[in-house]
Amino acid sequence: MDVSSDQNILASAQSLVHEIALSVRHPDGLGAFTPAIYDTAWLSMIVKETNGSKRLLFPKCFTYLLEQQQEDGSWLCYASPIDGILNSLAALLSLIKYSRHDFCSVIERSLLEPHIEKAKDAVIKMLSEWDVENTVHVGFELLVPSLLEQLEKYDATFEFPQRDRLARLHLRKISKFPVEILYGTKMSTLLHSIEAFVGKIDFDRVHHHLTHGSMFGSPSATAAYLMYTSNWDERAEDYLMRVDRSTHSSGIPSAFPTSVFESSWAFSTLLANGFDKSEFPKEHRQPILDLLLQSLEDQKGVVGFAPGLLPDADDTAVSILTLRQNDLNYDLTSLLNVFSAKDHVRTYEFESGPSFSANCNVLIALLHSDDVNKHMENVVKSVEFLITAAESGLVTDKWNVSPTYSSMLLVRALMGTLQQWDKGKLSRLSKEMIYFRIPAILCHTLVQLLKTQEGNNSWGDSAERTAYALVAIAHSLKAPWHPDLRRCATTALENGRKFMQDVPEVDLNTPSHTWIEKVTYGTPFLSKAYILAAMRSPISRQEWSNNICAIFEFSQTQLSKMNHLLGKTPLFAKESATSISLSLIESSFYLKRLHHETTGLDFFPAHSEASNKYKGIIPITWVGCNHLNGSIMTPHQIWDMMILSDLIYRVDEYMESSVSHLSEEEQDQLNSFIRSQCGISREWLRSSMPGSAYLNGALTTASARYHEAKQVLKSFIAHVLSRPILLVSKDDSQKQVAQEVCNFLLAHIRHVQDNRRLTEEKRQDQKEDGEILVLKTFNEPHIGYVEWVHTVATDDTSCPFAFAFFLQLIRVNGKDPLPNVTARYTGQSLSLQLGRMCRQYNDYGSLGRDQEERNLNSLNFPWFRGNTVEDAKRSLMGLAEYERRCMMLSLDQLRTVVEDRTWRAIRAFVDVTDLYGQIYVLKDLTNKMRYT
Repeated sequence: MDVSSDQNILASAQSLVHEIALSVRHPDGLGAFTPAIYDTAWLSMIVKETNGSKRLLFPKCFTYLLEQQQEDGSWLCYASPIDGILNSLAALLSLIKYSRHDFCSVIERSLLEPHIEKAKDAVIKMLSEWDVENTVHVGFELLVPSLLEQLEKYDATFEFPQRDRLARLHLRKISKFPVEILYGTKMSTLLHSIEAFVGKIDFDRVHHHLTHGSMFGSPSATAAYLMYTSNWDERAEDYLMRVDRSTHSSGIPSAFPTSVFESSWAFSTLLANGFDKSEFPKEHRQPILDLLLQSLEDQKGVVGFAPGLLPDADDTAVSILTLRQNDLNYDLTSLLNVFSAKDHVRTYEFESGPSFSANCNVLIALLHSDDVNKHMENVVKSVEFLITAAESGLVTDKWNVSPTYSSMLLVRALMGTLQQWDKGKLSRLSKEMIYFRIPAILCHTLVQLLKTQEGNNSWGDSAERTAYALVAIAHSLKAPWHPDLRRCATTALENGRKFMQDVPEVDLNTPSHTWIEKVTYGTPFLSKAYILAAMRSPISRQEWSNNICAIFEFSQTQLSKMNHLLGKTPLFAKESATSISLSLIESSFYLKRLHHETTGLDFFPAHSEASNKYKGIIPITWVGCNHLNGSIMTPHQIWDMMILSDLIYRVDEYMESSVSHLSEEEQDQLNSFIRSQCGISREWLRSSMPGSAYLNGALTTASARYHEAKQVLKSFIAHVLSRPILLVSKDDSQKQVAQEVCNFLLAHIRHVQDNRRLTEEKRQDQKEDGEILVLKTFNEPHIGYVEWVHTVATDDTSCPFAFAFFLQLIRVNGKDPLPNVTARYTGQSLSLQLGRMCRQYNDYGSLGRDQEERNLNSLNFPWFRGNTVEDAKRSLMGLAEYERRCMMLSLDQLRTVVEDRTWRAIRAFVDVTDLYGQIYVLKDLTNKMRYT
């Protein structure tokens, strides 16, 4: 395959389609998957008796196992730990079984023994390091326990840390699919892994499920059937012989044939990326189209990865899409009737969990139908599913290990959705979806692709994975992006194509192991198709309506100002202007949504003098710091934190502009009301007021402003505590957040009361030539500076409250991110240290405003009496840096007691808080509230 010029790219594509056409015509069918040790091991175990003499049916498979064993005793791990585990367990079982056969000679047995012992040691090591919970390969929870059980019969026993976890997953899977289902007439995906039921089912009762001699197109499943059925089945033997003939080595693929899958995927990929059907001779196209049409007709409008096999939504959607790309319309009704679930499309009829890529492919097929509005309900459902999954970071797919593959399909699906909406179709898609959520996810996906391109201009140092990324970028470039983002994306695409051109031709022809079966595999047909597509996919901007263009437009002046400001902060000082620009562009989509959606959370009356400078800074703090930490937080998590940040600023404004005007008695009564609403009326809190914190009597008279304050704060508290992440929690998470909400609000009231007392004290400012030389001192504070900054001032910043909420947001599968006493103590300390540091940075930067508005500032405390402004600020900065050192010590300690993902997320939170402090030092963000 030559990709050095467009002429060579076209010639390579034509050659590929011709080769596929010849393969689908072959009597054995098309199948080009890379060899799998796992399936090879199963064939190597088949023993056939002929005239009273037993022999291996596939001796070359057994030889292949010995040749492929690694130096450490294991077998290949293609792309995931489960590959090595399944390969090694199956190969070890084959070696042990052969050594126990009567026809194994003493010499052979002695030669096998070192191989077996080394394999056992390797398996122990792999299992001990295996992260069961993060394994995604389909059926592993059935296959591994079965292999372990079979090995135990030969005295090969393996214990490992997560065996109990594996056992629980196994029981959960079995409980959903009772083995009796295998005896029925209906095909099931369990047939593809029927070897997992050795010793558990009667294989004589499943022979009716053979399709062209195979068990669901699986060599390993068919081998197990042939081994354990009481009567030798020549149909199964003939199928396995066909599989063996189809390979170019002694290794056996994990599925065969795969005619529908490989032909439709490869051809449709080319036609979706710059190739026209007219460029391929009809005699080359027609065999593929005939196969797809006949397969769909034979199975009433749905199809599997090969003719006659259990249908799935993925192959059905891509097959129909391929026909549509060749001007052959095929009805989607059967696809939707068979596979539609409540909120997504299932890959298989009885699938336990949704596939991200399958839902992308179904949506793409729907968008290519003649009358897309006919399928509006399904389009809306699919878009909602994909956007929600992408916002939640759930784009890891069950059929392909490469993140760039999921990104490619997502971009194609979402760009197609925008294109159809821009044509006046899909009117039932909400404004929120079209104007905010889809553009934000498209931008997020594109920026992630740009940020993960490696130094050699590849993704994953793989031509195929790079091809996925380049196709995604090419489709993204149809949108009317900001010039900076378009320039970066175009450069990345051009550099990626240069990488492809520099890859040796032999490597271009060698597929990556990116596709998921029982073990990971590659397919040269698909690999070549994606590489050719990446080299030819057009990158020109599409013509869009003014409505769409407006969605992607931002103020260049504002972006430039923010880029300059962020570049001056220590956190972003080492980041390039381009990198900051990418973060700013992505954050701009959130800013538009923030302006739109927070109006629905308007518990707080608008303040006419507010400039709302903070709203413009919220998105970039979360997006930018997330980028600094490898985008560890999902779009949904950063959006939730943006909403919370906005609400926190509104509380701050409301307290200064409204609650500060209440009488002291009303403020004290409000304290009790807040405690009651948070459900912690009697608990001691950091920001409790002395003496008046437990008022129970009603006010004799109360102002309208007081009643308004009660309603506003009640709504705020209810909104926070009713977040789904708190409602579904099974521990005391809601109470923890409620306590911090209470601390936060009580601290605000305490602060406005201190502001009033500061104002009422006799002014002692000393001026010379209009310059303040000596700061106003708060002569009679209720508490000293250290106690104040550790309690009221810290809670007032919202750091402890926001951190408590954040911890619930980053839970994975409901697990507490701070799982033990040490982690909780260190995390709590960290949040308080952050609050103190933030307060001192804030006071350093906002001194002028605080003096003008008579707000209590750290520098008003007696400790700083007698200092000039500059000396006092220098001392305060020293204290803030001390708190930073303490905070960093806690952060380092936390790294040793929590999971890495949790630590990186917390580090992003720390950076956000730190960034606010650094910006406060540069300029005051807070809206001015004059006390009157």
